[in-house]
Amino acid sequence: MASINISTIDFAKLDQFDAGEGYGDEVNKLLNAVCSPGFFYPDFKNAFGTKLVLREVKDAYAASDRYFDQSLETKMKDFRKGQPASSDRGYKFCETNESFEMSSDEMSDGSLSLPEVLAVTESSLNSLHQHCYIAANMLLDCLSNALNIPINEYHRDILPNEWAFPKPPAPGCAIVYGGNFLKLMSNGVLQSPLHRVTQLEDGAGKRFFLSYFLRPEEGAKERLESHL
Repeated sequence: MASINISTIDFAKLDQFDAGEGYGDEVNKLLNAVCSPGFFYPDFKNAFGTKLVLREVKDAYAASDRYFDQSLETKMKDFRKGQPASSDRGYKFCETNESFEMSSDEMSDGSLSLPEVLAVTESSLNSLHQHCYIAANMLLDCLSNALNIPINEYHRDILPNEWAFPKPPAPGCAIVYGGNFLKLMSNGVLQSPLHRVTQLEDGAGKRFFLSYFLRPEEGAKERLESHL
């Protein structure tokens, strides 16, 4: 399978409160990446609070290892019946993977009830959630500012329709995917390529991934008017 290069964005340069040297260039680089191929690596190495976030991520992976190492019977106690499949709450599983999902609303209002094996890291998980929320909104602010430019400066022809692996990121990076709603709201300027998390090859060992989703509110159904 082919591999693709993904742009790395220096998150520290996107800080709106600084808006110093390199800000404009980095925002343009961000816009280019979300226009095509629709993915990018935010590099947090130089960003404020990075050491704390890396520790929180390490805590989350350790908690995941403990949680998913439990028996299916134990984990099924955290399965929430009667909720839509799209709801981000509790334990879920299918033939190829399993997950434990935490609602942002429940984390924010303090109503989230974690199983004991995860509750020991609740403070760290809440802090990681807040850091992800701040980072995601900063990226949206930058994209909102960048989209006030002519579309033909950033529009590209659609890439060939084939699967490809992104090349591994440098330490201190995450991977960000724009999503279908950004594509809809930008009239197709921002891309939302089909993607999946999978093993590199058959027989690979245990693998965990942390995902954070920033979704629009229920009332956000109409595309905003703009020259795009």
